[in-house]
Amino acid sequence: MKKAIIISILLQLLNLVKSTHIEEELICPNPQNPQDCYPKLFEATSNWQEIKQGQEIPPGLHVRLNMDTLKKEAKLMSPEDETEPQNELIVGETEEQEQEPQQESQPDQKILDLTNELLKHKSGHKSRVKPEDMSEFDSAIYEVEEYNHSNTEDQKLVTALDTLEELCHDIELGVKITSNHQLIAKLLSIASTTSNSEISEKSYNIIASSLRNNPEAVLSILHSEPNILDELFSAIASTTNDTIQKRILGIIQALIQNDNFKSKFSNLNDKNSGISKLINLFLQLGKSSQSRCINIINDLNLITKSNDRRSLEDTDPSSNLSTFLQSLFTENKLSDQNFQTQFKNLVDLHSDNKHLKPSRNFLNWLAEEVETRKESNNKLKRDLDHIDDDLKKDIEFDEFMLRVRHEVFGNPMGMRKAIADEL
Repeated sequence: MKKAIIISILLQLLNLVKSTHIEEELICPNPQNPQDCYPKLFEATSNWQEIKQGQEIPPGLHVRLNMDTLKKEAKLMSPEDETEPQNELIVGETEEQEQEPQQESQPDQKILDLTNELLKHKSGHKSRVKPEDMSEFDSAIYEVEEYNHSNTEDQKLVTALDTLEELCHDIELGVKITSNHQLIAKLLSIASTTSNSEISEKSYNIIASSLRNNPEAVLSILHSEPNILDELFSAIASTTNDTIQKRILGIIQALIQNDNFKSKFSNLNDKNSGISKLINLFLQLGKSSQSRCINIINDLNLITKSNDRRSLEDTDPSSNLSTFLQSLFTENKLSDQNFQTQFKNLVDLHSDNKHLKPSRNFLNWLAEEVETRKESNNKLKRDLDHIDDDLKKDIEFDEFMLRVRHEVFGNPMGMRKAIADEL
């Protein structure tokens, strides 16, 4: 008996908290025209009605997304609705459901649940996803999954993508999106094949937003899409749109939350690793994408951070990448397999950006490296006929390092004499 009284009191308190902030309130989108105002509490009838912006929906209604008008609608339940299959979401519980027999231990749990919900409302916290949003969310997923590339009507797709963009920040919905292999595959396919840059950008952004600050979602997509990194790099290389490139890099940056992925991605001993491919693509990126690239590199913590004030204030992505690459050489971070590739990347970067200047530390390292290689090559050249092709390529690279030491990183005017003396 006491438990029933407690439940009744809590229900009354909960209803009071829920209703006081909307009772007799009006929403007026245009304060200059009072005739445009409408009640904050949605008033349902037996017919479908549009749910206007900001309206609260009472329990016990059917909610749907009208795919013809692309508007949310709701109506009262009817006997026909209860006997026929429904695609719409029922908000709240019906009386029949509430009257189902309960086990003796359930009232205690119900009291606990009601108390928790009451505390949430009193503290200003609401459920992250409203029931009507869930209905709209599921409808949007269906629209994306059923989209045909030959369809010339893109407005429904854009509306569906807008819905997913709005809701995918929720942690649970982010997991739901990333664990749906069919949906992710369709988003990637749409983004990489459409000629509509808006659709491509939104598709990539949905994936990135679903993953951001959501470790469970990251784990889900890595499990369901083991080759996603290859697809993303291929997509970056196939577009010159800076915004789209940035969205794709946003997915990669979110994936780095996973320690296992981060470890493989940042492997400097593998020229096919994520970090190697990222640097190889840098010069193909737009300015904002290059900045995102630098953010990813910084997240990997691969080099010793400089306390130099000028370094901390440097916002030029090319300068930041140059500093990073120079540090890889001076700190001896690169394997033999990746050494030549990244040195050529550094040369290309400085050749394309004449304003970049090498550090004194790097110039000292380069001078010593060139000298060491020169002495080694002088011994090998005495027996050129017996040198295999791989060694010949190494000798050619060493001579390349000697040239760019003066031509790219030094004084071009003194290059001829220096090369003549050193060769």
